[in-house]
Amino acid sequence: NGEVTYSLSGEDIGNKFNIDTYSGQLSARPLDREAKSKYFLSITARDRGKPSRIGSCNITVTVEDQNDNDPKFTQTRYTASITEDTPPGSSVLTVQAIDRDYGENSKITYSLSNETQWLFKIDNETGVISTVGVLDREKQDRYNFEVRATDGGQYDTRSETAQVQIRIGDANDNRPKFAKYPFLVTVPVYSQPGQELIQVKATDDDEGLNSDIVYSLTNKPTNS
Repeated sequence: NGEVTYSLSGEDIGNKFNIDTYSGQLSARPLDREAKSKYFLSITARDRGKPSRIGSCNITVTVEDQNDNDPKFTQTRYTASITEDTPPGSSVLTVQAIDRDYGENSKITYSLSNETQWLFKIDNETGVISTVGVLDREKQDRYNFEVRATDGGQYDTRSETAQVQIRIGDANDNRPKFAKYPFLVTVPVYSQPGQELIQVKATDDDEGLNSDIVYSLTNKPTNS
């Protein structure tokens, strides 16, 4: 009558837990908190008397988090376009990473590589990338750099990276420049109306419509 055997039951426990029939020692296989964070078990103890008598107890198993997941960016590559006259302190884009762990292990800190030439910065909590310096499309029309998300694991920090490309659009910030100045030409005294005297040429470092040049006279010659 004093010999007791134990059995285990519970919802969705599968083969995750086992109890020794005679010692009552409860053991578990490797668990994944991200798959299931809590288990409700019922243990039954039964003696061998006739009639047999039973007792039962309930156990709640809470699975603690281990930092076993890398942060994951919502995109592997982020792109944005801004004009070169965008003032410092302007928001450009927001990156986001998610960590399936829990608590501090899931807390994300963002950082940029030093390939930004100190022209961009990132808010290490929100992931907002903004301008810091003055941009000049004529010097560089795009920037490619890396953003890193690091989780808050205390002893086993994990991180992931994504690529960022920021394209710099043109602003009409350059004046046309004449190939040489001043232009000098000798005009014969008996020149006919409409006779070609000289061809001037100017260039503009901007692009598109901002670089199209229209010529005009500012001071027309007077008739003598």
